[in-house]
Amino acid sequence: MGYPYGEILNVFCKELHIKIMNRAKTRNSNYSRILKDIKKINWNGDTLLDLRRIVIKILRLYIIIPIIKKYFGPYLVVFLLHFRPESISLLNKIVSKIESMSFISPDDKPFKTDNLLDDFTIDVVNTNSFDEINCIIRGSSVSNNFGKINTKIPTFIIDENFVIDKFEEIIYITGDMKKFSRMKNKGLLPLIFVGSNGFLSKYVSNNSSKKVLSDSAAMPSMFVKFNAKNNSRPSMGSALMSVLALSKISNKINVYGWDLHLEKNISEMNYFEYIKFLLHTTSDRFGRKRDIRIQSVFEKIINLNYIYRMQLDSKFNIVSYASSIVDRKSLITNIQRAIYK
Repeated sequence: MGYPYGEILNVFCKELHIKIMNRAKTRNSNYSRILKDIKKINWNGDTLLDLRRIVIKILRLYIIIPIIKKYFGPYLVVFLLHFRPESISLLNKIVSKIESMSFISPDDKPFKTDNLLDDFTIDVVNTNSFDEINCIIRGSSVSNNFGKINTKIPTFIIDENFVIDKFEEIIYITGDMKKFSRMKNKGLLPLIFVGSNGFLSKYVSNNSSKKVLSDSAAMPSMFVKFNAKNNSRPSMGSALMSVLALSKISNKINVYGWDLHLEKNISEMNYFEYIKFLLHTTSDRFGRKRDIRIQSVFEKIINLNYIYRMQLDSKFNIVSYASSIVDRKSLITNIQRAIYK
């Protein structure tokens, strides 16, 4: 005779699944996996091991990982950045045994060279070369510096920004697959997706536009990967990936609006404002406030490092609220201690 508790638990989990799924669509795969595990249990036999496995999975998915990624983790990373930055990579290694993180493990930390591009593998094929280009990101500093932008040269709009009719030649670019789909649906063309870590580059042309990016019949392709022997995948963000890819096709790159959601120059911020900035969250495209996530903190740390290093290279001209990181020597020193050996 079977146990009735199995059916009761199954019905309860289905109801719980329906209610929570209405509030958290993105967790569909996690809930589905748990429900499949429950259905596989042999309720006529020894169920203790199966139940323990399911309980461990539920604890991992909905208690341990949220604590690490959304609650305790981000604050711990900011604390370590200020007092023991070398330990951030060790934290990443330990936590990655439970859930993949978005930073660099100790064995994958690169040696710092004079060329920032040595940190990456960048493959770009079937594209034109340029003497100078613009890259525009949707930071609020763009409006303050719009008069500095040369509208006569090819301009790359990074992520789902806005249509600008003042530029003669526009190409849209992103390193985010979801944004790529939305930009494609909005008709923001020509559009290229920068591939990385298993995602292939994609390109969508516009028959009515000039062939700015490529005169070749072959499809343009761009790929960026952080050099790591153990396959660390630091969270770089779409802007950094796009700028790195474009560095291979132009002698000079002017980057505007790479603000990392700053509302003023980072050099004007006091210590507590800087901490608030690292933990700051934005709203999604529906106006809902995002949770603090450890990935966001990692991404800001990594972006600040390369914004700083690009300004030491004559190829790059960074005009943004984040570019004044060059004046915060102690902060950039800690950031580089976290990233490099």
